[in-house]
Amino acid sequence: MKINITDSADKKYYNEFYWILLNYDFLHEEPHSRVHFATTRPLVYAIVSVAMIIIFTLSFLINHHIINVYPIIFFSIVLIISTFYFFYVRRQINKYHAIKGKRSLQIAKYFIEVRNSSGKYRLLWKDTKSVIFNHYTICFIPKDPTKILISTRIEYKKQIKKAIREYSKRRLVVDNTKLYEKKPKKTPEKELTEALNELKPEARELEEPIVKAPAKKAIAKSAKKASVKATTKPKTGKKSSAVKTSGKKTVAKKTAAKKTTTKKTTAKKSTKKKVSKTAKAE
Repeated sequence: MKINITDSADKKYYNEFYWILLNYDFLHEEPHSRVHFATTRPLVYAIVSVAMIIIFTLSFLINHHIINVYPIIFFSIVLIISTFYFFYVRRQINKYHAIKGKRSLQIAKYFIEVRNSSGKYRLLWKDTKSVIFNHYTICFIPKDPTKILISTRIEYKKQIKKAIREYSKRRLVVDNTKLYEKKPKKTPEKELTEALNELKPEARELEEPIVKAPAKKAIAKSAKKASVKATTKPKTGKKSSAVKTSGKKTVAKKTAAKKTTTKKTTAKKSTKKKVSKTAKAE
């Protein structure tokens, strides 16, 4: 795939590209880090140094201590160096922006090649460490930090990703574009939903039995009662029938005993009558 680059890029692209050149070793070791503008750091140093100079000059005017003079001198030196560096970086960015001419980026099966007015440079895929998608730049980082990196604009992200998929080089892609997206303002409802979504599955599992435990216990108790009733009813019937039969047997025994006693008494009476008759006969 060949991408023709004819128009000049925005200054933001060159500002970011120059920061990558200055911090190339850091980006080589930490490809997932965020990229900044080259003019940001000297501008911050200049603003901080101006603020500190104002504070120490005011304290010197109020207290008249000589100790306050030394920080004023130090921060004034920092201010001079940072302003000088800021304008130097701006000059370099303007130089890059002023370069015009036909440029092209070719992504082939075995290499990546850049062509411009000064010549061409080729980087083999086997010597490439990563392909980083930043805010305004796309960088092809070589494994050897002494070699030159290849950079192009983020506008060609779709074409480059298509070529990377075509040649099966997706393992080299480091997409950092999400680091530069503005996060929407969070409402209380969104914060609650995010907090619930971030809960671990273990915590969610613990919450469920706390709510459903009483219902489960009630169901278990009712089931136990039903089983006890089902088991006790036939037993009571058997016991009652056994008691009834035993009662009948005892009654039968008593009646039999009564009959035997009546028989004995009748036998005794008959013997007595016989004896008395014999006595009378004598």
